[in-house]
Parts: sequence; C-alpha cells; structure tokens
Amino acid sequence: MPARQDLIALMDRYFEATAACDPSLLPVTPDVRNTENFVELPLGAGTWRTFRGKAGGHCFCDPQTGQAVFFGAVREMDRQAIVALRLRAETGRVSEIESLVVRERGIIFRPDAVAAPRPHFEEVLPPAERISRAELERIPHLYLDAITADDASRLAVRADCIRVENGVQTTCNPDAPMEAGRLGVAEQIDKGYTRHIAGAVQRRVTVVDEERGVVVAHFFFDHPGNLESVNGRVPFGYPNYMPAVEAFKTRNGRLERIEAIIDVYPYGIKSGW
Repeated sequence: MPARQDLIALMDRYFEATAACDPSLLPVTPDVRNTENFVELPLGAGTWRTFRGKAGGHCFCDPQTGQAVFFGAVREMDRQAIVALRLRAETGRVSEIESLVVRERGIIFRPDAVAAPRPHFEEVLPPAERISRAELERIPHLYLDAITADDASRLAVRADCIRVENGVQTTCNPDAPMEAGRLGVAEQIDKGYTRHIAGAVQRRVTVVDEERGVVVAHFFFDHPGNLESVNGRVPFGYPNYMPAVEAFKTRNGRLERIEAIIDVYPYGIKSGW
C-alpha cells in the first residue's frame, strides 16, 4: 500500500514526464491504461505533447486504494488549462491514468484560482469530527440524490457550505450576478435551480481520506436539454452530459466545502472506466 507522500511523488513525476514528453520518466505497469477526456490513448500522445508543467493545485490521496486525484492548473503550450487527474499506483508504478482537461471555451474558467492552495481540504480533522470510510463513501451519493430528487432534506449540509466550480464560487457568493450564486447549496436545490438535472450517472467514488473528512467522486450530470429550472428557464437548451470530478469536505458528517472540475460533452458519452 503506497504512502500518501508516494502518491504525491508519482503525481509530480507524471507532470515532469508530460512536460518532457518522455513516458520513460514515469514508472508504469506493463498493462497501464491512459484516458484523456474519455478517449483511451497511448502514453506520449495527446497532452503529453502539449503540457508544459503544472502551475499549482492540490492532490487528494487514498493510500488504501492506491489512488490520487489532482485538481489544478497546467501550462499548455502558450495558455493555461484546468485538469482533474486520477492516478492509481500498484507496487510503486502507475497502472491507471485518467484526465479531464478543461480549456477556455465558454464554460466558467478560472485556472488561477484552481492553482491556489486549499488549506480547508488539507486540514486534518480531530478524531471526534471524523466519520467512517463507509459513511464518507455515501456522501457523494447523498448529494447527487438530493439534487436529482429536488430535495435538500436528504443531505446534511451547512448553510454556509461553499461550492467552487472550475475556480468560480457558485454558492454563498454575495458578488454573484444571479440569485442562484448567492444562495446556499440546500437553497439552490429547494428553489429549483437544479431541476434541469435529470440524473447523475456512471458514479465512482475514487478517493476517501478519513483523516481529512474528504471524499472525491467521478460522475456525469445528465442534462436532457428540455427540463425547466427556475422561472421557466431551460439551461443549455440541448442535451449534454456534464462530466464532473467533485471533492467533498465534511466535518461531523456535514458538508462544509465542495469543489468541482466540470465541462460539457455530448449526451451519453462513456467514461472509459
């Protein structure tokens, strides 16, 4: 079982290897799998040719499963991109690589904020404020079920819980231009701002950190394109899947922080995992 620092070191080696476009710099298993934006690619292809190093971010680690997920910004040629990168390690070598790379193309996008430190996610909770691994694994499902059922009572969440998407604060933000961004998580759900979401599919819990009260999940929001939100508004107006990698911070079993890396993809796309 790899230690936390071993997983972080492997993540660093991945970015060093991609910056050099040299797969030999990354120790991998013979059957390593690599997907980039849901397409399986050989090492050395795709962003191995364009990444120029990470600009900053945070690594979520789960030594028990050998998985780590990095949220951050990367330098890609002459611009920045946002990335959610998952690695799985076996006996000191990488066996799985899964990246969601988000580029500036109309969706909310603040790579400078995604690159910033995250002391709230790094904080180790006192033992009395922690919940079990099994309870943490349920948190993403409770959150997603509350959204798709339009019923926030299913979810234990603080009124001041902040959610950040691609570096943009989308709850409890007094400076948000629209009402939804000024509301809390539960208020958004109960007022109907998530009614356009028909489901959350292909769910996977990928990182659990009991000491920090953190859990990370991969999934897709199902947007049929014809469901109304508030005041008859139909977000998007076309069918799509929104891939999301979300990190949840809990304290005493209640959500107090959520961060997501998201994008928009064709309806029905598969994760490849």
